Amino acid sequence: MFQSHGLAIPSSVIDDDLAKLSRAIHSTGAENLLVLGDLIHSPFGVTDGVRNRVQQWRADHPRLNFQMIRGNHDRAFRFPVEWGIEDLGTHVQDNPFLFTHDEPRHDVNEFVWMGHVHPVVTLTGGGDRLRLPCFVIFKSTALLPAFSAFTGGYSVSGRAPDRRLFAIADTSVIEV
Repeated sequence: MFQSHGLAIPSSVIDDDLAKLSRAIHSTGAENLLVLGDLIHSPFGVTDGVRNRVQQWRADHPRLNFQMIRGNHDRAFRFPVEWGIEDLGTHVQDNPFLFTHDEPRHDVNEFVWMGHVHPVVTLTGGGDRLRLPCFVIFKSTALLPAFSAFTGGYSVSGRAPDRRLFAIADTSVIEV
């Protein structure tokens, strides 16, 4: 969106995100990556530099099974073949889970993992404020935080009887 309006996005954003993703893959030994939508914000932001950087990143991870569910921002985008992304459509069911970007449009019996909301929680104390991405876990649904530091977020408040919040602080996940 920013680039489509002529606003520059620092080139370090994609490099930082891809480096962070590489560290996560290496530290966990992950063989599969499932993105729950909005890999891109706007087709206008996918410049030649972005295409080439992601293509190089994929070449660095040739054995990684990269799958994605389409989100509202990338639903119509044609991902370059060189990115090696398997398009799973709008959702994937892998009992006991349903993975989707948006809220399911029908009743489901599975535990739902959603990527659309990008929750964040603000922690305060001693005059300081810290806004952190977080997981929001309900009885049958989990809202996942955005991966990129450049993504906004939906603010959620602290404790509530119907949910649990887990903030991401650097490499730690902490229940708040």
